[in-house]
This record gives sequence, C-alpha cells and structure tokens, in this order.
Amino acid sequence: MTGLRSHPSSLAQVVGGHAAELGDRVALTFLSDPAADTGRSLTYAQLDHDARRIASWLIERGARGERVLLLHPPGLEFAKGLIGCWYAGSVAVPSPLPGTRPQHLRRLTAIARDTRAAFVLTDAASRAEVEKWVADEGLDVRCVATDSDPLGDPDLPPLVVRPDELALLQYTSGSTSDPKGVMISHANLLRNAQAIGSTLGSDAGTRFGGWLPHYHDLGLMGMLLQPLFHGAGSVFMSPMSFLKRPHLWLEMLDRHDIHMSGGPNFGYDLCVRRVTDEQIDRVDLSRWRVAVNGAEPIRAESVAAFTRRLRPAGLRAETMFPCYGLAEATLIVCGDRPGRPPRSERVLVEDLEQGRFVVSATPTAATDQSGGSGGSGGPAARELVSSGVVTGLDVLIVDPDTAQPLPDGRVGEIWARAGNVGLGYWNREEATRQTFGAVTADGDAGYLRTGDLGAVHDGELFVTGRIKDVLIVHGRNLHPQDIEAESKSVHHAFATGEAAAFADGRHVVVVQEVRAGRLTPEELTLLARSVSQHLGQSHGIGGTRVLLVRPGGVERTTSGKVQRSAMCALYLAGGIVPLADSAQGVSAS
Repeated sequence: MTGLRSHPSSLAQVVGGHAAELGDRVALTFLSDPAADTGRSLTYAQLDHDARRIASWLIERGARGERVLLLHPPGLEFAKGLIGCWYAGSVAVPSPLPGTRPQHLRRLTAIARDTRAAFVLTDAASRAEVEKWVADEGLDVRCVATDSDPLGDPDLPPLVVRPDELALLQYTSGSTSDPKGVMISHANLLRNAQAIGSTLGSDAGTRFGGWLPHYHDLGLMGMLLQPLFHGAGSVFMSPMSFLKRPHLWLEMLDRHDIHMSGGPNFGYDLCVRRVTDEQIDRVDLSRWRVAVNGAEPIRAESVAAFTRRLRPAGLRAETMFPCYGLAEATLIVCGDRPGRPPRSERVLVEDLEQGRFVVSATPTAATDQSGGSGGSGGPAARELVSSGVVTGLDVLIVDPDTAQPLPDGRVGEIWARAGNVGLGYWNREEATRQTFGAVTADGDAGYLRTGDLGAVHDGELFVTGRIKDVLIVHGRNLHPQDIEAESKSVHHAFATGEAAAFADGRHVVVVQEVRAGRLTPEELTLLARSVSQHLGQSHGIGGTRVLLVRPGGVERTTSGKVQRSAMCALYLAGGIVPLADSAQGVSAS
C-alpha cells in the first residue's frame, strides 16, 4: 500500500488510495461469457469514481449508519455499491437476489426486516424483480439501480469513518426464518485482510480469480476484498457458469494467469466428475499457487481426487490449501503453510466418538489417500485434513460444557480470539453474549465460540464437525459425516448425491440422494433397507431409518454445506416425500 497512511481507518480508504496512485490499474474483471473470454473490466479510478457517485447519493439522503441491502447479479455493480456504502458511512448488507424459491424469499425478507434497511442497491436488469419483492412484502425501502438511475456528484469527498464503526452485516447460512447478521467493523475488515495476506502470502502482484457469489463470505472477503486491499487484480465468473461448465473455471485460471482461487468441497468434486480428459489437456495450471478450501471439515477424498485428476494439467499437490474460518471471524482463523502438500491423519472413529484424537497410522499426504473408513478387518478410521497451523494464534480447544481448556489430542469446541472477530450478532443480545466474548473456566476472556468441534495435533487444527450436528446414541457421540460417507459407499447410485444424517429423538435418520435410473420402487426400497442394515453393521446403529430422495432433495447452503438441522425440521414436519423408505412395510418403532 505504497504512499498510503500506515494506519488507514477503513478498507474503503485503502481503495481510495489505490485509485489515486494506481488509477489505470485494472481492479476487477467480470467474464460475462467465460467460454468466449469476454466481459468488462473496472480500473481502480473507475471503481472509485462510480463508488463516489453512489456515496454522494446516499449521503444526500442521510444514509450514514443506515443499512443498505446490496442485491445484485454477478458482475461489477456489486463492488461499486459496496465501496459506495463505505464511502457514505453506510452499513452494507450483501444478499442474494429474491429469486423464486420460497425459502430464499423468506430468508431475504427476514434479513430486510431484521436490518430495517432503508435502501436497496441493485442494477437495471434486476430492478423489476427487486421492486416486486419489496411491494409483495410491504417493505418501506427505496430501490435504486446504480447503473442507470441518476446518482450524485463524484467530486463529493467520501466521509471519514472510524475503525470501530459498523461496515457490514454478514448473514450466516443458518435458519431461513431467523438468520443472524454478524456485525463486522471497518477494523475487522482490515485485520482480516492482513491475516489473509500473511497466511496465504499474497500481495499486490498476486492475481485472484473465482466463481463464488459476492454475498458468500469466502467470495466476498477472499476473492473480492483481498485483491482490493493489496491493489491487485481479480477476475471472476458467475456461479451458474461454473455449475453448468466447471471446466471454464480452469480455463479462466490459465488464460488470466490466476495465482489464487478456491471454493468449498463440492466445487472440487464437481470438477472431478464433470471435467473431461480433453478439457484437462487444454489447460496449464502450473501457475496456480493457492487453491483455497475452507470447508469444515475438509474432505480428504475431495483434495486427493482433485489433485490426481488435474495433475496432468500441471496442478501441484502443494497448491491445495486447506484453511479454517467462519463469518463470525470476518473470514479467516487459520490456514496451512504455503508451499507444502496438505497434511492428513487417519483417526480412529471409536476414539473420536469418545472425544479423543488418536492417530491410527503414520501421517500421510491427503493427496495420496482416498479418504473414508478404514480397510476391512481393521478398526474404522476417518481421514481428517489439517486446516492449518495454530501455533502462535489465540486458538483453544475447550470443553463446551465446562469451558475448561483441553490439551492437545482431545476433541472439543474451537475457540478463537483475534482482531478480525466480529462485534456480535445484529439485534441478538443473548446470542451475542453466548457466542462472543466467551470466558474459559480459568478466567481467560474475549474468545469467540465457533460451534465447531476439533482437536489440535502437532500444533495443527483438525476440524471434526459441528456441535449441533453430533448425534448422541447410547452414550456415543456420532459424527454425521461418518454416517453419510458410509451411506454413500453402499451403492453407485449414491455416488454423486449428498446425504444428511440426524436424530429424530428416537432413531438415526439418513436422507440420501439417489439417481434412480431404471431402479424400480421395490428395488429402491430394498436398497434403502440395505443401507440401514449396513449402518447397523458398520456403526452399530440398528434401526436407522433411510429415506431415498431425488437429487437436490438434501438442503444445502450457498457454499454446498449440508443443512442437517433444516433437514431434520423438514422431516419432523412431514415435508420429505421419499422415493423409498427403509421403514416401508416394516415397523418404524
């Protein structure tokens, strides 16, 4: 950040400094047609100019401190609106467009009512959709299309904001009807960008790129704001382009000389399934230095399969970069060491159930393992990937019931303390008290309770799951990921489908996606029963009810995480219509 004040008060001030010093440098490029490699770019000077026009419009309407919803399709307008909000001292609220799915509409309406947003920024193409949603929900909010409506004077200087002022509300991917907005200050954003830079080794010469949506925390913080912090460039495409033709992501990385990109497990899995040998032959991924995977937990099989599949294109094992973060920490908590292959350990499932992290064999590289359970005849093991080094960081493993810090090798809740940890949840005093500012049993204060389970081994963090997802069966703590992986291994019709395991108060229930093909209803019922029997043998959970559903029947977040709590609620409400039920024709009691 040459020439800037050594202690900027906001990331917006950093961007303004880049505009003054690096005005003609391209900040952002959006590929509207990745196949033809065509799109539009925005220099730092253009970004600053358009953001100032938006800011002056907001300032004239007294929007300092007001919440502003950002509802944009993939493109460049979102970035202009975001920086414009910060230039005006407003609080940005990134969200997806209304769409047509009822749960998305309910969630967006809940966010709008929770924030009491006064303004919505969108673009001309989406304005009718947004205004219809506003009218249908009876919201008192003013919409403006920043690419077509008259805006303000770009010569009006941005407002000066304090580091502790609220910059952003980042809503978590939790309950649809009661989403929680994490309060992120300008100081949090700066500390997060600094932490990402030091962890990933990124700087002004690093080129970023990706496909994640701009309202997703990794897409926003990691792929949009991080290059803007450095004064670097970023190239991105729409999530739909990636989902339809995942090879276009790889071609974009090659054509635009991208050094850093990434996504969750499902993005890597999609490439493994869908990218052809011919498409791999056309790309050179040798310049790709960091492939971020921030899922929790990270699937060893996803890391291994992607690395093997793309090795002919020049992808190196050390490019894969596991890390750990969450919206409550703005984004990052810890990450791997750049330049080394991901580390994994095979851990005995029986010990995990008792809260112990016991390695079953010598350390192995995640890229050389297929993941899943241990071999036949031996104790069941689960391969866990290190999410990075925590030595020197304020990261503890804590007993979630007693708040007692646990030693290395014990599984407990992950607690973190850092300058990028958010201020709390918007309008959620009790939830803020329970999650932020936690105190250990020995009086060490100021920690964030992540709700994630993990263990520290050899100075590295291994994430094992979510507290709320753990199934307690006959005194055993079962991790749903183990049950889901075992379910998917039973038949090839499950290979590309997701599964969700949860408890209904009496039984373990597994909802498994299936590509039925030519399987008859009777064959599907027998298949569901065979899964139930297999889980009884492999995990000792007899009477498991297995429901087979069509692809897409398991609810996921925008980043592909299985929403087990939502699936449990849907099940209890009788909202799952299965293709087959293991309890069909037999007693469910």
